[in-house]
Amino acid sequence: MMMNNTKNFTAHILSLIQDRGFQFETAQIQAKALLYGIPEYNWTYIARQVIRNISIATFELETISRNNPTVIDSLSEAARKLALVWESLAQL
Repeated sequence: MMMNNTKNFTAHILSLIQDRGFQFETAQIQAKALLYGIPEYNWTYIARQVIRNISIATFELETISRNNPTVIDSLSEAARKLALVWESLAQL
């Protein structure tokens, strides 16, 4: 059962990180965090949707790291991308 969860979680995380819509939304969040203080722009991301997605992916990463730590190295780039989005959200 744990191996099945690891495979499903890994597939979901990688799918999310590679999704063009998710990439577009997270790029907007990162840009907004960098451009803090610049006059408002019509951002099109939906914050609650991005937060939901990165929360689920973060939970899945934590679960994988506890249940199958040998797999987590292959997800380090995905974990880094999620961390950058969390950091950008914290700056908003």
